[in-house]
Amino acid sequence: AAACAADSTIEALHAMSDKAFPVVIETVMKSPTLTPEQKQAALVTLTAARIVIANYRSGANNAPPN
Repeated sequence: AAACAADSTIEALHAMSDKAFPVVIETVMKSPTLTPEQKQAALVTLTAARIVIANYRSGANNAPPN
């Protein structure tokens, strides 16, 4: 819920990513209705999103102070 709030922080989004990513990946991979290509596309998309979240957090922590 914290990650979806209007005043969410990158830490909340990162925490949600840590919890949700494994569950979503497992659900996608076990889906009997998705084709192997759809599963691969979902895996690539979710992994890219997770990398963006991780890099944003890393960059925000290393940004020079204003």
